[in-house]
Amino acid sequence: MSDSESDSPKSSSFSQRFDSFFHISERGSTIQNEIKGGIITFLAMVYILVVNPSILAPAAAGAGYDFNQLFTATALAAIISCLLMGLYSRFPVALAPGMGVNAFLSYTICLTMGFTFEEGLMVVFVSGALFFILTITGWRMRILDEIPKSMKLAISAGIGFFIALVGLYNGGIIMHGSGSALTLGPLSDPGVLLSLFCLIVTLVLFHRKRWYAVFLGLALTWIIGIVMSECGAVSALATRESDPLFLIPNWDPDSFVGSPDFGLFGAVFTHFEMFPHTLIMSFIAAVVSLFVIDMFDTAGTLIAIGAEAGRIETDGHIEGVERALTSDAVASMAGAVVGTSTTTSFIESITGIHAGARTGIMPIVVGILFAVALVFSGFFG
Repeated sequence: MSDSESDSPKSSSFSQRFDSFFHISERGSTIQNEIKGGIITFLAMVYILVVNPSILAPAAAGAGYDFNQLFTATALAAIISCLLMGLYSRFPVALAPGMGVNAFLSYTICLTMGFTFEEGLMVVFVSGALFFILTITGWRMRILDEIPKSMKLAISAGIGFFIALVGLYNGGIIMHGSGSALTLGPLSDPGVLLSLFCLIVTLVLFHRKRWYAVFLGLALTWIIGIVMSECGAVSALATRESDPLFLIPNWDPDSFVGSPDFGLFGAVFTHFEMFPHTLIMSFIAAVVSLFVIDMFDTAGTLIAIGAEAGRIETDGHIEGVERALTSDAVASMAGAVVGTSTTTSFIESITGIHAGARTGIMPIVVGILFAVALVFSGFFG
């Protein structure tokens, strides 16, 4: 018997076990689709590596932490949570420090309520621990099941509109108005035009059902932005100190690679100092606020992703959501331990599902890509 013949049964057996573990064939997917979906999802949510450190920086700077430490903490939180979700729950959703809750931690809990950054991380850890307790006791699942279907759909739509609003604002397409809440931004600004180009290209490709819509939109925008930067195009918005928006990318080969800085790892415990008793009620209020925000955020995200992935059963229950909720709760605590805000499920995972991903392999691929990005802090910055 040849070597190839003797190895064939083993190889076949491994493939079958791998397929059975992740339910690849059962979900109507392939390994290629899962890898493709993971890459697309990573590209759709990789902005968090820059945005999250930028939002946490005002609060973290007072405690002596810099961008590289926050960048490392953000990447670590995404790596741990994505691998956990993929291997334990096998649900097609990627996780990272969430938008909204990071601003709440930085600007409200730390800069307004008066907590130090480490105390703020303790708020995140305690809220995550409450999530975990409610999850393993089944109460979180009961709450999720009791939400009416109409409200579940409304939550999903609301999250989508919120993310769209954040994207339009960060792209300079809309801005704070003087006589109204929002107004159109300077559409003739080079940076805003670049944002509009990215949006139009991505939407056209997405409408034509091209799986590479997000990837190609990002790549073309980045290349054109580098050319604009080299040609001296400067966004007027980037010079405004009151509202800095850096819409045209820079290229600095000297800072392409950076070493991870784990200075925030475990700071929630090692650098935590008990706050004055006068802040106890504020601490409880902050924990409850994070708890409620993440409860509905995660609920809406998992409902939307479950629907796209064909995981919602006839009775409205989401198949496999129990383990997904457990992974999400553990990820919140892990995020606090590595030094960042609440880690939560990302609605951007739908881009990977549209590319064909249906199993836990997708978040594993996302986690691996975040691990690769860990050493490229200069590039992403």
